[in-house]
Amino acid sequence: AAPAHGNVGNNVAENNNNDAPAAMETTNLSRKDRQRIARAMEQKERKLMAEEARKWREKNKTQSTTSDGGSKTMESSHNEESQPQLSLEDVFPRRMSKNDMLSGILFWESITKNIKDKNSHDETILSKAQQLPKMTIREFINQLKENGSVSIAALADEFGISVEQALMELENINKQHGIVGVIDAKGNFLYVSMEMINKAIEVGLDAVRVSLPRVTG
Repeated sequence: AAPAHGNVGNNVAENNNNDAPAAMETTNLSRKDRQRIARAMEQKERKLMAEEARKWREKNKTQSTTSDGGSKTMESSHNEESQPQLSLEDVFPRRMSKNDMLSGILFWESITKNIKDKNSHDETILSKAQQLPKMTIREFINQLKENGSVSIAALADEFGISVEQALMELENINKQHGIVGVIDAKGNFLYVSMEMINKAIEVGLDAVRVSLPRVTG
């Protein structure tokens, strides 16, 4: 019986995952051997259960992390959607007051067009727009009254537009708000008031009267 005991002990000690207990089913085992085999099987079962528990914990931890991350992503996305998106007119308004036609921004059309042409990203466009000089048409007319004239080339350079764009916009101002100024041969925009226009008309009429021949009966 002693050699049999030694074989069982060696088999259990060498590898707890083998089928030594099953191989000994046909052998008459002592109570001590049966207890030893039972302990080995119990240890094997405990290891398997511990490994399954570890895998279960890792799986639940991964799912929880994914769920939390997804929840945070959805929440962040919802917050971004709930925030109003700024437009170019929010940063660089076409007109400072809806009820005041002269509160329109000078050269707005040309300035915004140039920004959009040079920049493709909305964030860059808004950032550039925040740095632009803002002058209303009323402010421009008042400065023109004080100075009498302004160089169109200098205006175009100050506002980052071309001379052609400046000329077109000044022409639109004359159409929309009455004649504000005229362009001389040197490329200056000269202020013209209604009083000056009326006087010019009177002078012209007087000249016509003088030049007309008198008709005698």
